[in-house]
Amino acid sequence: MTDTTTPAIHDPDDEEAPPSVQLTLEALAELYLRTIALPLPRNPVAFGWQATAGALAALSARLLHFVHATDPAAAARIADFYHGPQGDGPHPLAVTRWLERTVAQAAGADFDQWTAQAKEQALQARALEVPEAGA
Repeated sequence: MTDTTTPAIHDPDDEEAPPSVQLTLEALAELYLRTIALPLPRNPVAFGWQATAGALAALSARLLHFVHATDPAAAARIADFYHGPQGDGPHPLAVTRWLERTVAQAAGADFDQWTAQAKEQALQARALEVPEAGA
């Protein structure tokens, strides 16, 4: 287990080297470009999630670029975190635990309330879903 200053909580896979910061930046750039490429989704829920993913990819790329310029070792740890333990992204449970411990507790927030609000928002989003043609 790591301390609260590093987001990675897994041991690097011995068979695969962690991705470089540059490769992570390229993946974030490609993700952002995909989110703005036409055609955009017609379903308002899918469109909202795609817009959110684009904004977060852009933010992540800018932040990672800045961190890399000021602390390359920290940027490498962030790239490893983004890569995840199996190369398919961060483990959701690890991210949830890290957020609870590092963000919510530090803010004095009720993490269970945040979780309940997220579930309510998911239910509201489901209610907005538009059935596909022919469904």
